[in-house]
Amino acid sequence: MCPLGHNKPEGKDPHVFSNLDLLQLPNIMVVGQNPGWNEVLQGTPFVGEAGRNFDKELEKGSVDRSSLYITNIVKCHTPGNAKPDDNNINMCKSYLNLEIGIIKPKFIATLGSVAFKTLCPDMNYNDNIGKLVNSTVFPYKIFAILHPSPLNLADPARRKKFVKCMNYFTRMVQYIITPF
Repeated sequence: MCPLGHNKPEGKDPHVFSNLDLLQLPNIMVVGQNPGWNEVLQGTPFVGEAGRNFDKELEKGSVDRSSLYITNIVKCHTPGNAKPDDNNINMCKSYLNLEIGIIKPKFIATLGSVAFKTLCPDMNYNDNIGKLVNSTVFPYKIFAILHPSPLNLADPARRKKFVKCMNYFTRMVQYIITPF
């Protein structure tokens, strides 16, 4: 539907939808911004350096990545890994709407401001990092997490905030997926 989907860098399909088959239906969803080059090469979201930072915190919290449905707002790599623009986001919204409708998650965690602002356009991202809020677009709770990019985590204060959010996130996930 958009020019990003027609760009096949080095012959690779630029579309990266999720880490899982929709038939597995985990009940927790994680939404990022858009796939980077590593994600295009492997065909799965959050496998680059940001993904390794995310996975490290999941492991600390004893959460298996396969218990999460991980996707992005925009399904294709943007040239230069630039933030997707409103046109890119609007072109991919139907895919995200479909994923959310199928998964029907207990809650959605957003990694970074682009994902949060897409699901909560009337809210301030920075004011809601680490908080569970009601989406203004979907009938779901949204938990905003600082994006685990190396640039963000190079700042000690932002790293501390990310680790704190991930600790809270993994505890919520454990509560939901652990049978009584």
